[in-house]
Amino acid sequence: SVIIVKRLISISSELDLEYKFIQQDLIVAKQVQENLFPGKLSIKGIRYEVMRIAPNHIGGDFFDFVQLREGNTGIFLTDVAGHGIASALVASMVKIMVSTMPYILKVHPSRLMDYIDDSLHKQFQSYHASAIYMFLDFISREVTFSNAGHPYLIHGSFSKEFHEVETEGAILGFGIKKPIAEQVKFPLVEKDRFFLYTDGLIENKNREGKLLGTEGLLEILNANRFEKDLSTFKANVQKTVEDFFGNVALEDDTLFLIVEVE
Repeated sequence: SVIIVKRLISISSELDLEYKFIQQDLIVAKQVQENLFPGKLSIKGIRYEVMRIAPNHIGGDFFDFVQLREGNTGIFLTDVAGHGIASALVASMVKIMVSTMPYILKVHPSRLMDYIDDSLHKQFQSYHASAIYMFLDFISREVTFSNAGHPYLIHGSFSKEFHEVETEGAILGFGIKKPIAEQVKFPLVEKDRFFLYTDGLIENKNREGKLLGTEGLLEILNANRFEKDLSTFKANVQKTVEDFFGNVALEDDTLFLIVEVE
């Protein structure tokens, strides 16, 4: 009847309007996510390259640089659990925490992780994150870092194979133990390279249902470690990773950051 048709038209119009609102929300959320990442920066003492493969959904992966006194630098990379607008917003809050926390915490990675753990637990009890933070001290030529439940830092260079730096640390946001992550220190050597990444890189499956895994990732890095030019090194690694995944739709964000010491 005419009444039914009119009702269907009304429902259709309401759905179209709701869809437009959802699309607008997604645009805002994607902008929030993009704002998590720094623009290309020139940072004293290091060179770096980045690869991001972002699925259609909104995620909570990001990295940032913390420029400190005397030309020193902090590097922070995190993966907030889950997907969607809420994860992106929590990630943006973590970014603000790191940028505004007291200076003393920015040069003590373990204490920085404790601070984030407490803040997440108090403000967002249902959200958790893994993270890694490195403090590069170019005066003492040392790197100090902590890893809170994140994939291990990978370290290598032209002269030595890439390997995982195994450290202890728990996921942030539960507020259970202190320190949440141990703090490790070792020399900062010219031309050393550090590889930081989120777990999507090793846990997404390709079309054959295979995982790249940590062993596969290390194999790719070591196959290219004799490439002295960082941009070419990154391009070679990225191509091999993309060839592995092919055109399959990834379920999780994939992010890696390569840092070379000057």
